[in-house]
Amino acid sequence: MSHNVVDVILQERQKNGTFKTLWDFVKRVDLSVVHKTVIENMIKAGAFDSILSNRAQLINVLQIYLDAISKLNNSKKKGQMSLFDDLAPEEDSEPEMPKIPDFDSHTRLNYEREVTGLYISGHPYDKYQAKLEKFTNCTIGDISGWRSKDIKPIFGGIITSLKERTTKKGDIMCSLQIDDSENSIDVIIFPNKWQDLKGQISQDMPCLIEGSIDDRGQILLDKIYTDLDGLKNEFVSVPLNLEENAENFDTFMKKFSTVLFDSQDNKAGKRVIINFNSTSERGRIIMTNLLVDGEKLNNLLQDTPEFFAAS
Repeated sequence: MSHNVVDVILQERQKNGTFKTLWDFVKRVDLSVVHKTVIENMIKAGAFDSILSNRAQLINVLQIYLDAISKLNNSKKKGQMSLFDDLAPEEDSEPEMPKIPDFDSHTRLNYEREVTGLYISGHPYDKYQAKLEKFTNCTIGDISGWRSKDIKPIFGGIITSLKERTTKKGDIMCSLQIDDSENSIDVIIFPNKWQDLKGQISQDMPCLIEGSIDDRGQILLDKIYTDLDGLKNEFVSVPLNLEENAENFDTFMKKFSTVLFDSQDNKAGKRVIINFNSTSERGRIIMTNLLVDGEKLNNLLQDTPEFFAAS
């Protein structure tokens, strides 16, 4: 929105008071400056929410209002208003507002980002955060301080941008921007992976990302999870009780290692999430380089229940 538009709106409001309705607004501002596209963008950004929160109604009635104002102005120019003063109140009456449902939250948020570059009234990730965060070992904001070379970051977010580009060899790769409610990060998908993923992922899709960090702070994709309901089939949570069994923990870990195998072995298995609690600390470790044999893990749970907290 230009400074000129802002000045016109502020001057009118300072001169004649706050705007009571959208109809009041379009009647009073200079529509040659504050034109239809400007008003539509204001509605999409939520500028009129204090007047009426149903943005779909405002968008749909706007052209009706503008046509009515145009007709009113033409009548004034032709002198009809001065000749027929009794018709003035009817000519000036507010057209009826269409009764339609508001945009869903997804559409509202996308409109906000479209016109301002930001999500204002919320974030698309809010809807999925609770479901995804139990399978993560960090947030996007944590990645800049990531130090482990053995454990890869796994984080959730929304795909807000998807751009293909051609490598020097002529292969197609892809760059994603993943956004959570606080930060964003670029995720690079090399041609061999993109060939398999193309068509399966799209903008605005919630996802779980696993990958390595390159020298520029970007994520080099290892795996992307988009079936949120299927995550329980990909991961298994192990709640460890460290408080009462610290002295026997080494013995337990030797047993625990027998149910794990290297993820490079291409065997069927699940990512293991270790949730640990004690009076001094609590945390979560996702062993990205190892998978767990589900049947053997269940046997271990039964054989050594003292090491496992109630989940």
